[in-house]
Amino acid sequence: IYKRIFFPFYGKYIERNSTTFFITPLYFVLEKQNSGVESQYSIYGILFWYFKRDYNNEHQRYGKHWRFYKLWPLFHYEYNDKGDSSFAFLSIMPFRDEEGYERLYQPFFSIVEYSRQSNGDKRFGLFLRTYFQSWNDNYFTMKIPFIISYSQKDNSLQHISLLLSFFRYTNDDVIGVELGGSLKNVIAIACGISDGLGFGTNTKAALLSGGLAEISRLGQAMRAKAKTFSGLSGLGDLVTTCISPYSRNRFVGEQIGKGKTLTQIEKHMQMVAEGIPTTKAGYRLSLRYKIDMPITKEVYYILYRNKSPLKAVKDLMTRENKEE
Repeated sequence: IYKRIFFPFYGKYIERNSTTFFITPLYFVLEKQNSGVESQYSIYGILFWYFKRDYNNEHQRYGKHWRFYKLWPLFHYEYNDKGDSSFAFLSIMPFRDEEGYERLYQPFFSIVEYSRQSNGDKRFGLFLRTYFQSWNDNYFTMKIPFIISYSQKDNSLQHISLLLSFFRYTNDDVIGVELGGSLKNVIAIACGISDGLGFGTNTKAALLSGGLAEISRLGQAMRAKAKTFSGLSGLGDLVTTCISPYSRNRFVGEQIGKGKTLTQIEKHMQMVAEGIPTTKAGYRLSLRYKIDMPITKEVYYILYRNKSPLKAVKDLMTRENKEE
């Protein structure tokens, strides 16, 4: 055991393969020797740090050779042999990750920051990311929080928003987004029928939860991601379409619930209710993939086989109980 304490300014405590070191109030570190590290060398100062590590085998994040320099709070610079590097000017906070090593990229805590990754990605930020951009050969994104957000990929515009652009959501699950965005219209027709028949919010809640469940089942059978259906393109879009008084598909269902025929409704509508043809497509997909979609099935029978809405509700309510 090695112990050397000059509290509160400096302290170092070594026991077997672990080292505790602090410079209060600026810095504290707990290091453990790792058999995967071939050699390591560190210099700690009140305002200056230098770290050098060489690994026996390539580290997933840091490669085989990693170096870090920091003159607090003026700048930090780090790099590895994989081609990753980062630089920050006026880097306010000295951060360490879960492994005890300085991060190759420290967001939000620098006046100027720049990083380059081995995969070609680059990032640049100003004034604690009040301006931020990232790019490579295939894409470019730029954001000024609450003011503008912009992105393009493969030379085509992907996203742009002005004002209140602090949050941005993306999803690469094309199948899940397409299914959620189309089949929610079928469930909206069902909710409209419920409104037209005079049922209350409890019935609509059952239709929403059941509808989301059957859309998710079909999506997973078609290899979509389950989490997509709990996001904006799934649950978010579904709820909005089913409860909005301006929803075209909910309106169609409401008129059917009040006794009008589909032909009468379409004759007086100036806009398209996508849920009408989508119901047929959704029902056929449920048969192809052998997925239980009772709400979609009943809406299909109402629209295309002239089934009574009240009879459809009764069949839904009296179907065999299943685990939710």
